[in-house]
Amino acid sequence: MEIRLNKNCDHNTLIGQGFQKYGSKYILNIPLYKYKKVPIIELRFLASIMDDCYIEYEIVDCTTDASYTPFYNPEYPGVKNNLVLQKVKRKFKKEINKLIKNGILLGE
Repeated sequence: MEIRLNKNCDHNTLIGQGFQKYGSKYILNIPLYKYKKVPIIELRFLASIMDDCYIEYEIVDCTTDASYTPFYNPEYPGVKNNLVLQKVKRKFKKEINKLIKNGILLGE
């Protein structure tokens, strides 16, 4: 899924939505799946509002700090019966829609 940063975003808008500033970039981590209150799978955003004005995301397995493969690869074994993946996808869509509603991302 391609996402686009709203060009009207500024420092205060991003900080107000929970992004943290690191150098010239902004980072936001949102837990998509928790086990016993510990984030296991996270949605990680990296944004820049400088000249290039962009945002990118990655779904990460926090136990390995690597991409959560089932999210990106529909041919991955067991994807059809993966209840965690189904929950992650629902929460991902909810979080994207929330950022669109709050003016961070542009809708399709």
